[in-house]
Amino acid sequence: MVKYFIKRLIGLRLRDILKDILPYLTVTVAGFLIAWIITRNIQNIVLLLCAKVAIAAFFYILVMKMSRSVVFKESTDYFINFLWNKKK
Repeated sequence: MVKYFIKRLIGLRLRDILKDILPYLTVTVAGFLIAWIITRNIQNIVLLLCAKVAIAAFFYILVMKMSRSVVFKESTDYFINFLWNKKK
């Protein structure tokens, strides 16, 4: 049903949507798996949460920078500009 509305509103096929999303989804899942493997022996729940978030974020940012992702660069630039203009 969602596929019908997406195609009707903006003309994208499911294949095109998956082509756009799949690389980012793959990096995200890989980051979660790496964080889970590295932190599986941590018992402290607060330390576990902080470590998982830090490892997954570090991995995601590293891969996005190394792959020179245009979407990631535009998103971070927009966010930085938003924060900068909000302070003024």
